[in-house]
Amino acid sequence: MRVAAAGLILLALASCGPRHGDPLGPDWLPEAPRPTWGRTWRASPPGPVAERTIDHIADGIVGVERFRACLRPSRSQGLVLTVRFSIRRDGSVQNPTLAGTTEREPALERCLLAALARTRFVAAGSESIAEWTFVHRVKKGVLGIPAVEGSPAPTSRAPAPSPLADTWLRACYGAGRAVDPELNGHIAFRYLIDPSGRVNAVRDEGSRLSDHDVLDCVAELLYAQRLAPHSGYRIAVRTVQLRSTSPFVITD
Repeated sequence: MRVAAAGLILLALASCGPRHGDPLGPDWLPEAPRPTWGRTWRASPPGPVAERTIDHIADGIVGVERFRACLRPSRSQGLVLTVRFSIRRDGSVQNPTLAGTTEREPALERCLLAALARTRFVAAGSESIAEWTFVHRVKKGVLGIPAVEGSPAPTSRAPAPSPLADTWLRACYGAGRAVDPELNGHIAFRYLIDPSGRVNAVRDEGSRLSDHDVLDCVAELLYAQRLAPHSGYRIAVRTVQLRSTSPFVITD
């Protein structure tokens, strides 16, 4: 009986370990608190290390197929998932972790973290930390300002885009045109900027584009913006016309 019991214990322990083909194991990820509306929970930064901006990380993520392949099987509409990671001096990724999500999908989370661990960014003079928000089927509908005292009226103009904004948009659109060379359409997004300058929520307000991956890719670019701090919450609008001319045209 003791031998049989010991065998059962060993079998139970073995079944709890990482599964074949899933080296991270099913319980590797930390639990994330349920976020409140329009926010994702964020982990505290791991010490006083410089944070890389979108200029330094977009080229390793935007339009990269392996990340979209992780997201496509999801049945969640409006999934917003934020990851945080360290980048070594040689550009390799260390300690990718889940920082927040609107829906728990362990298999999808493991897939994204494993894909991120294989990513190489541009080498830099020092180690840094970075953050990226992935989106699956960006939400549609009206976006309003939270009822916070002192919030200014919504603004109808988007903040000045980064000098590389067209490059990232072209990467999103280019990935879509690789599937459909005649892809044309119109993107209309409204997004909420919190007082710290972070984009807190993104909504699709009438985009006309058949490729959902391109829409999600552009939404991720909006989340990646880091704008100047200001008083209260603000709403900005970004519209983009995509035309499959040669070279293809992006117009605001």
